[in-house]
Parts: sequence; structure tokens; C-alpha cells
Amino acid sequence: MRKLDRREFLTLMRVGAAGAFLQACGGGSATPTLDSQVSGSMMGGGGGGASSPPPGELFKDPPLAQLTRNGNIVETSISPQRSQTTIAGQTVTMMLYNGSYPAPTIRVKSGDILRVNFTNNLPQNVDITGTNILGKDMSITNLHTHGWHVSPSGNADNIFLKFLSGDSLTFEFDLSKQWGGMMGFYHPHYHGTVAEQFWKGLAGGALIVEDDVPDLQDFEEHIMILTDISISNGLPTEWTR
Repeated sequence: MRKLDRREFLTLMRVGAAGAFLQACGGGSATPTLDSQVSGSMMGGGGGGASSPPPGELFKDPPLAQLTRNGNIVETSISPQRSQTTIAGQTVTMMLYNGSYPAPTIRVKSGDILRVNFTNNLPQNVDITGTNILGKDMSITNLHTHGWHVSPSGNADNIFLKFLSGDSLTFEFDLSKQWGGMMGFYHPHYHGTVAEQFWKGLAGGALIVEDDVPDLQDFEEHIMILTDISISNGLPTEWTR
């Protein structure tokens, strides 16, 4: 087999990319799926083994958390709880923030003080909140902001706090050192239960610090949360034992 030199390789790549573009623009006899575009442009046009799922509901952004604002003081409430939701037509029992999957999005501004009234409403020893393989009580949790430039101590982003079922605390996050135009997320961070609480639905919600660049104010923005979940008997299979 003759080896391709660099120029021939780049030429073939351009031809493949152009073919995929023409397909996407309606140049073929039918509008292709993303799978067929990828297999056609990268593997020479043959039909790949991948298949696309049927069209689902129209895209919807995750819900927004309810906020109250007084100057630069912003307040909201977040509660992990045992809830049921519908995924791919199936009713699934999960751990969810405020009963929402994905979790509510919190939008604030640089310089705000965000107060989060947090209550652990996870019940003890009920299907998804028993004892895990490490012997940890799955109803114990806490709250961590991932990506924010805030204090890691006291009642701020303190991963060493521990909330038993029914415990409450008002977290306070000082965003005076947090720049705008940044997106993080929140999730539990109690050692010994983090991964399983992620799998059970506490995968977090978006934490958005508004961008204050004037040129970006008129652009439409959407949030997409990607998760990988398998369901068996009304529970995600990752923690079915």
C-alpha cells in the first residue's frame, strides 16, 4: 500500500469535510443523521453500525432556581431529596435537588453574596439511601460549588461539613473575587458517598456568573447537561446491588 504524503492527506481530509458539509446542507437524497455524517466523512462513505435514537421532545433548558435579590444579596433554597422523575418514558426513583432533573440553574453576578438555604431532605434507609459498599450512610450529604473562586471554610464552600437527614444550614458565598462570564456547577462532596450520589441524580446544576461584556448581551444562551444513565426496575443500574 502506497503511503500518503502530507499534502495528499490534507487534500483527502478537505474532500471528506466538504462531503459531510454538503450532506448536512441537503446535497444528498436525504438529510443524514449525525451518525451517518461521521461514518461517511471519516470512513469513506459506508454506512456505519451506529444508529440514531428517534426524535425526542424539543430541547428545554434546565429550570432556573427561584432567587430573591436585595441589592447584591441573593438568596435561594436548595434541598436534596428522594424524588421520582421520568426518563425515556420510565418512572425512576432518584436523589434530586428540589425534585428537578437536571438540577435548577443558579444565575448570579460578580460581586454578589449568594445565600443558599440548604436542607437535607434525604430519608434514611429507603431504597436509594441505605448503606453503600463502604458502609457509609447514603442519606448523609453536603454541598460543594465546583469552579467558583470562593472561601473553602466556615459556611461557604466547606466540603468537610456533614448533613444528616433533616439538618439545615444557610451557606454564604462571597463572589467579590469571582469574575463574570464563568459557569461552574454544584454537587455533593461528602467523602465516601460522592460518586454514588452523583449516579443517583445529585449530579449538580449550573452555577452561572453573568457575563458583563456589553457586546455579548444580545446573544441567546442555552444550557445543556449531559448525563449517562441506565435504568433497571425504576433505579439507575449503577447502584443496583
